[in-house]
Amino acid sequence: MENRLTGLRLLTMVGFVFLALGGNALLQSQESAQIPATTVDDAIESVQGRSPGWNVGYEHVILMPFFEREAIFKEIDSPLETEYSNSWDLKYNPRIWFGKMNEQGLGWRFTYFNFDHNSLTHATSPNALEASFIRDSIGPDVSSDVLSITNRLSLDTMDFESFNQFDVGGMQFSLGGGLRYAHLAREYTALTDFAGEILEASQSFDGLGPTIRFEAVRKTRRGFSMFGNARGSLMFGRESESVSGTDNGSIETLERLRHYTVLPIMETQIGFQWQSCIGQNTMTLRAGVESQLLVGGGGWDFTNDDDDGGAQWAGDAGSFGLFGLVMSAAMDF
Repeated sequence: MENRLTGLRLLTMVGFVFLALGGNALLQSQESAQIPATTVDDAIESVQGRSPGWNVGYEHVILMPFFEREAIFKEIDSPLETEYSNSWDLKYNPRIWFGKMNEQGLGWRFTYFNFDHNSLTHATSPNALEASFIRDSIGPDVSSDVLSITNRLSLDTMDFESFNQFDVGGMQFSLGGGLRYAHLAREYTALTDFAGEILEASQSFDGLGPTIRFEAVRKTRRGFSMFGNARGSLMFGRESESVSGTDNGSIETLERLRHYTVLPIMETQIGFQWQSCIGQNTMTLRAGVESQLLVGGGGWDFTNDDDDGGAQWAGDAGSFGLFGLVMSAAMDF
């Protein structure tokens, strides 16, 4: 199954690149006009605005995940049966793009983003520690004085969009839309200090759907600007889930059938940018903050012992988001 999903992601990426090359044929190739400048300030101001031609960029995104619900084990012998969650930290993630725009402000762009983060929790307690997945009266669980929990979250998105860039007064706007492909995966492993006692779970989503994006740039003096953008995507695809483990030497497996679902994704950025001309090319540097929200993207819950427990993704598992810093460099030529 994993090989089929990998093949689907590669096929989707090739399709997006093919669409991008085809979209280039729809744009008229025109040389960007040089604006004569009489002062240094005028030369810098001349590059703040529309830059027809090719555009390539790289973004250095440093994000941390935040979960609405993510209980990974609990102390079952403590009076309050305390629940524990993973400890995540900031993680570097790359985003790259390339595209083209004509002098009328019409263009296209292909963007790829990757997030892949692992978290390890090692817990020791005089009280018994338990990680359980119980649903419909079946499912594995493990308990011990020592637990090692490994949690992995990965997200890949690919966007192909067309856009229109235009100026209104001292503001520059860009409005676009297109298609997004997304792959979301989570992996959970709980290992006790006894040989053979393990609980493993995995969830994944692959989907395709429409996306829209809006950006505004407030131009100031000497190449500096403030920017903000927002994107909304509605992903339609298939989710799969499987759980297996051992309990007192016996193997228990709970595998949920794959089914179709909807995953909304929202993203925002806000910050400052600086533009300068390098020969006849334009360089843009940005720094700011970024946030992402996956509505119903799921969280773990391995602390329930009733029939409604487990990681009900995408049921009541809740949403999660990513938040952190973003720095980018782009070149128009």
